[in-house]
Amino acid sequence: MGTINAVTAQDNGNRYKVMYAASAPTLQINLDLLKAPFDISGVNIPCFMVAGTKKVDAGNPANFGDSQKPSLGQR
Repeated sequence: MGTINAVTAQDNGNRYKVMYAASAPTLQINLDLLKAPFDISGVNIPCFMVAGTKKVDAGNPANFGDSQKPSLGQR
């Protein structure tokens, strides 16, 4: 949400040429961020957004090693 607000709600938002946003690393941060107001309709520049899988990007903190293994193409 901070990335969107930087581009759409700040006085210098027109200086951005591209926007990159990544999801927050913990579930609680994600929940807190969703309470913040934002308006994606004001974004008129290219943007690249990344989101993790499972509950958050960090994976399963109880089994950190497994959450860092690549899973693309594995069965």
